[in-house]
Amino acid sequence: MTSSTLAMNLSRFKLGNFARRYDTERKVIANVEEVTLGYGQKIVLQKINVKLNNGDHVAVVGLNGSAKQHFLKFLAKKISPTQKANLNLV
Repeated sequence: MTSSTLAMNLSRFKLGNFARRYDTERKVIANVEEVTLGYGQKIVLQKINVKLNNGDHVAVVGLNGSAKQHFLKFLAKKISPTQKANLNLV
């Protein structure tokens, strides 16, 4: 499977005056570059790139078996990538 199987909806929450203050305080809390994940020899996600900012709302959506949980375990540093990747968490 490729990264197209994993659909991620990243949106920003903005209301009135809060939006202006909110935009000035945004910082990157997670940055994932070129991540490939798999089970043994089977690749389930290939070359994933994700950048999450403070306050982002995220939905990880996909079919059963599309490696959503595998990706979240990677973000939690419970599993290692199949190939070398950059993961920066704040």
